[in-house]
Amino acid sequence: MSILHHKRKQASIAILAAVFGTGVVTATPTPDIEVSKQVFLTIANVAMCAIVWNIYFDEELSKKDVVSILLDLLVVTVISAFTAYVTAKGITTLINDVTSWLGVIGWMVIGIIAGLATSLLGIGWASYCDDLYRHQIH
Repeated sequence: MSILHHKRKQASIAILAAVFGTGVVTATPTPDIEVSKQVFLTIANVAMCAIVWNIYFDEELSKKDVVSILLDLLVVTVISAFTAYVTAKGITTLINDVTSWLGVIGWMVIGIIAGLATSLLGIGWASYCDDLYRHQIH
């Protein structure tokens, strides 16, 4: 198995774990803790992005100086935190509308939407990391 194929497989597992976690947490009918759900979704998505980055570039970190490592980590954290927060905020905003329209089934729909949003974020981030990994100078 090629190294790139192995990295893609690991990234897929990390993304699926985050999708499952965000879907289950969001689908749980608890309207009084939306801020907590938003915080969880943001942290889960940031962690997913950090894990995917680590899968692709962990070996490369040992070849860099401390400033480059910190700069890379800062960029990863800022990008993933921003996109994860926007996604989580959008999902928690939809919860009230969808659950008022569909009742209890609305929670399941929101869980599916949260899972899809996380999967899109994960696939986009993994594609970015994959492309960067394939085109970097070794």
